[in-house]
Amino acid sequence: LLVNAAASVESSGGSGEGGGGGGGVPDKIAVYVVSTNSDQVALVAKLWRSIPCRLYLLKGDDFFTKADGRYDTMGVDRLATLRGAAEIHGFPALVFDGGTATTYTAADADGKILGGGIGPGLHVKFRSLNDYTDALPHVSPDDVLKAVRDAVRKSEPLPTFAS
Repeated sequence: LLVNAAASVESSGGSGEGGGGGGGVPDKIAVYVVSTNSDQVALVAKLWRSIPCRLYLLKGDDFFTKADGRYDTMGVDRLATLRGAAEIHGFPALVFDGGTATTYTAADADGKILGGGIGPGLHVKFRSLNDYTDALPHVSPDDVLKAVRDAVRKSEPLPTFAS
């Protein structure tokens, strides 16, 4: 999909760097995108369209093959975080990722994906606890972040974990 003359979005593969420019500077910047949201990919392409670059939309098989345990509905974000953790710390690996959803993904010592799971993200969890229980107030992720920062600043555990 050609965004305009300055930037293009392609499936992964290749370096995206040109040969000219002098001094070893590429003709285009290579930008690698990992996203499960096509609207966000379009916004990233729009953001970069005035800069000479090539956007590569990475896919699941850029990180793990089906022989490695990847399945078709496994999000590329989960595969990318698992591969990144393995590159830094090696296998076996277990990665938790929090966002709109909370996911976890594991691989064994040979780098084979064992599986994982997906659940609601923090906003949905906190809202649900408030909506469906009588005793729990609404707690936002910002409330949690503030409590954690305060505890770190004071070098004290959160009251939830204190005995």
